[in-house]
Amino acid sequence: MYDDAALSAVSDYVFVLDWGLHWTSSAPGSIDEYAWFKKVAEYTATMPNRSRFVLGMPLYGVDWPNGGGPVNPGTPLEFAQISSLESQLGVTPEWEATA
Repeated sequence: MYDDAALSAVSDYVFVLDWGLHWTSSAPGSIDEYAWFKKVAEYTATMPNRSRFVLGMPLYGVDWPNGGGPVNPGTPLEFAQISSLESQLGVTPEWEATA
């Protein structure tokens, strides 16, 4: 979509925002799964001037009601909000190794 090589030739930094697998109106799921992040990182590493690239990833979660989707959009939550929700619901987070 963009000429990353050309952008890196004239920029101090090029920010690559690595998210978009799931969003507030999608079905529930990981916002940025490890396999996707790895592909983006590997692609970015092939760019000339690669020291100018900064890879960013999301640090938030989404609470999807009723299975999510356009009819049941989710609410983006920061870490403190997620921790509060865990306490309110009496749940314990679980590590999901694949994502």
